[in-house]
Amino acid sequence: MKTTKQELKIKVSEMALFEQRWPFLNPSRVYYAYFEAVPNYIICKRIEYIKAKNWVEGSLSDQILKVHSRRELNDSSCEIEITDIIYILNNQLLIKIEQTGCIFILYIDKSKEMAEVIAEGIKNFKKAYTSKLSTFIETGEGLKLFDIKSNKPKLSIKGNYNEDLSCLHIKILKELKKKDNSGLFLFYGIPGTGKSTYIRYLIHLLNKRVIFLPSKLAGSLDSPKFLSILVNQPNSILIIEDAEDLLSSREKGNSSSISMLLNLTDGMLGESLGIQVICTFNSTLINIDKALLRKGRLKAMYEFKPLNVMKSLSLLKNLNISDNVVKEPMTLADIYNIKEQNFEFNSQNHKFIGFAQMT
Repeated sequence: MKTTKQELKIKVSEMALFEQRWPFLNPSRVYYAYFEAVPNYIICKRIEYIKAKNWVEGSLSDQILKVHSRRELNDSSCEIEITDIIYILNNQLLIKIEQTGCIFILYIDKSKEMAEVIAEGIKNFKKAYTSKLSTFIETGEGLKLFDIKSNKPKLSIKGNYNEDLSCLHIKILKELKKKDNSGLFLFYGIPGTGKSTYIRYLIHLLNKRVIFLPSKLAGSLDSPKFLSILVNQPNSILIIEDAEDLLSSREKGNSSSISMLLNLTDGMLGESLGIQVICTFNSTLINIDKALLRKGRLKAMYEFKPLNVMKSLSLLKNLNISDNVVKEPMTLADIYNIKEQNFEFNSQNHKFIGFAQMT
């Protein structure tokens, strides 16, 4: 039944609608500004936002009283696209649709039934879960998980790594495939030896959600904002690259974050959630907290080293690069980029400029 649209006026100061942590209007404040009521929320995640937007504008067109939108220039398409949109509806309803696929439906008790009908309609546009890799990103609304693309590397373990990884790889894969099983995996070695490539290869052999945690955020692992997300991601794998600072001994004052890591990998939290953690680092084991190496917690540890001379020659041959003389072990990065220019810094030939002085 078609309803009559009412005239809307903002009942608070316009500046009260904005909040620094939100990239656009705060929906709770906008709701209160129009309706002078504290709203209830229904939140729908992983929604195809364009389809949801078109559905709202089509199915609820006679209910929409006002629209606020935020648009940005897309660097790839050079087109201006809507990234956030807020619809003010009859019956004291508000819908906020974000490009991230998160949709908020705000309502009061008397409009609860209509809000639930809208939520059911929006659920039809739920994204199918296809990505194997997600990452944490700080947004105006706090910490969120976003899917990122990860292509499976075209490689063989036997052809691209030293012989001792082949057997261990089978054990690592078996452990990571277990459900309701926590544990820690440490991969270390000098840069360019293939740690990240190996992890990317592993991801595509598993049927689990894999979450990449940037090293800068890893220091806040004990924060409630992380825990609130992790409790909803049981049986997932957490990857922390360049984790030297996180793994260092508690004697260096890193107690809170490493305590959380210990709990995740072999504590009550780990037992409850079944989250496995893979950490990589470029240093040796000297400064690693000894509790991380305890049996039962540490499921596997491997040092990635340059390929020996024979292995390097064999891989170069397989890559149809056979005109190079190999006199010492080579990293994977050196082998795959052997024809690229070397940008090593030669301090003996360097001329100082500006304020730099020779001593």
